[in-house]
Amino acid sequence: MVDGYLNPIIQKYLSNFKKGFKDIEKTEILFMQSDGGLTKIDKFIGSRAILSGPAGGVVGFIESSKKYLDRE
Repeated sequence: MVDGYLNPIIQKYLSNFKKGFKDIEKTEILFMQSDGGLTKIDKFIGSRAILSGPAGGVVGFIESSKKYLDRE
């Protein structure tokens, strides 16, 4: 259930993030998961991202709250 809700938000974020790289195919991007381990950008999922420290928790909270607060 968590992945079903968060993955679209995470994928939208990652898509915008990747636009900032000139040659994304040649760039290795790793994200920290909630367990402290690193994973490649294409394996990064919502349930492993939402608890990634204070910054991850805040971003996840804000993004998931927008729907209920009706704000962008």
